[in-house]
Amino acid sequence: MDLCSFCCTDEADLGVAPYDRIAAHIGLSDDDLLDFESDSADAPSLARAAKRNKSQNRKLKSRVSSEVYRLEESLRRSREQQELLRHHKQQQQQQQQQGVPRRHSSSLSRSFGSNSSNSSKRNSTESAPAAAAEPAEAAATAAAKHSKRAPSSSSIASSSKLTQQRSSSPPAPAAAAATAAEPLPQRLPSARHKQQQQQQQNAAAQQQENGEAKSQEMRRPSGIRRLSDMSEAEKAKEKKRLQALVKEFAKEAVAGFEVTLVDIYKEKTSTAVFSMDRHLLNIAVTSAESPFPEFPVADIRGILKAEDFFKKEKKEKEKSFFENFDKGLVLVLKSHEEMLLEFPEKADRDRAYASLKILRQVQQQQQQQQQQQQQQQQQQLLLLLLRLRQDLLKVQLGALKAKLN
Repeated sequence: MDLCSFCCTDEADLGVAPYDRIAAHIGLSDDDLLDFESDSADAPSLARAAKRNKSQNRKLKSRVSSEVYRLEESLRRSREQQELLRHHKQQQQQQQQQGVPRRHSSSLSRSFGSNSSNSSKRNSTESAPAAAAEPAEAAATAAAKHSKRAPSSSSIASSSKLTQQRSSSPPAPAAAAATAAEPLPQRLPSARHKQQQQQQQNAAAQQQENGEAKSQEMRRPSGIRRLSDMSEAEKAKEKKRLQALVKEFAKEAVAGFEVTLVDIYKEKTSTAVFSMDRHLLNIAVTSAESPFPEFPVADIRGILKAEDFFKKEKKEKEKSFFENFDKGLVLVLKSHEEMLLEFPEKADRDRAYASLKILRQVQQQQQQQQQQQQQQQQQQLLLLLLRLRQDLLKVQLGALKAKLN
């Protein structure tokens, strides 16, 4: 539930009268709130305004709806207005004497529309002349004696005039500031604008999908893509993809899987099992009809797809025997032997092609590192032998000098 920060602080405050909560948070007193209620011309609101005026007689509470009370109230307000006019004229005279420019007439209307609590405070500080108070009391006494008579038209006109003046009074400064602080309502986008935005978003999403699909197509093992053309993020993504690919192939290779061993020269085929050791160093293709010795991965000179192999070697005669080029993989060994393997599916052939190339590259790099380490060790041994020989020659020269002396 959304709670108003001015009216209540938590859910338990929802049942509390709103006046107390507003007064506590905004800084208004109960008298000010009652004065806001007394702006209307209803009788109950006038009764609440009468409660606030302590100088009035308590007996007036029982005569809230009487015309006598209305007449007395109108006389009291007219007296207050006369005092305010007199006070305002004095201020204007003082300002004119001091050379201060005259204020706008709206300040006078705001002084007329001020609440009765402020007027009661001014009455406590400024006492009315006795000559003005005595006629008002005499008029109130005469009106009390003739309470049964009909209300005069002048009293009704004066009360209606006062009500119009209070209703037409300008808003308070706090209310004006709050109104100015409110932001202007934003212009809602039209349906055409929304449609254009939706079309732009759809076009951007479609373009992004096409770009990703194109990049995925370029990253396929069958495609040609250089690492120099890739960004750092693409290289990292491609590295993760290849690692997962090799890991999947290694699990199948260690367990062993069936392939078809094709002899294009003898034009015969046989079922074989392709397997590797758990260190992924050696390959074994075992077949009952065509036995083939185990060989290390590093001894593979070339790994070619069947279509590339027949195109490169130009073996048109042997090409007519083998038809499933998209499933064939050719391994060229150091002994110049050629092994043609047919996989069940093209995806299996492509995975084996990429994985064997990566494994061969790793094995070749390890062999190169081992060769470099061996060469470094040999060089260190030669340097050690040279130093020993130099030390021996120094000893022999020292012995010869000693004999000559």
